[in-house]
Amino acid sequence: VRFLVSGRKERVSSSLLEEIKALEEKTSRNTGITFNIAFNYGGRAEIVDAVNQLLQEKKEKISEEDISSHLYQNIPDPELIIRTSGEFRISNFLLWQLAYAEIYVTDTLWPDFDEKSLDLVLENFQKRERRFGGVYEKQNYCCTDRNSYSNFCYFIWWNSIVNFHKFCCRNWNLGVLSYD
Repeated sequence: VRFLVSGRKERVSSSLLEEIKALEEKTSRNTGITFNIAFNYGGRAEIVDAVNQLLQEKKEKISEEDISSHLYQNIPDPELIIRTSGEFRISNFLLWQLAYAEIYVTDTLWPDFDEKSLDLVLENFQKRERRFGGVYEKQNYCCTDRNSYSNFCYFIWWNSIVNFHKFCCRNWNLGVLSYD
């Protein structure tokens, strides 16, 4: 598991910041799962911080790639967002990265979200036609083994990261956001 913390760190105590940096460094070469905690995080703030870094670099013209490369973390954009508790909002979460993500909303609360719930989400995701902003062109995302999905799942869940481990399958880039 690779451990990351995304968000503004200016107001974080120096002792906590040292612990975060040490754990990020210790796990930096780990592969398979990325455990990304959004701490003091806001999607708008992330975009503003990226643009301000580019302005400090005296960039005259800013591209999408420039902004993407200056976000808090260099991790793949999510392909699927699972929103528990029936909420139909993204709550200032990964605003830049969600451009082409599929969104699945379920009334199931996080503590009740189990493997059966995840299987229903994956079944739904397999049936979607991904266009990535373009015109219809059939993309085949039909996959029956959830272990073969790679870099697609971010849980937007507000309150508990205790059950994080129950959905950790190999090759997943899984971000859990604690909020509310």
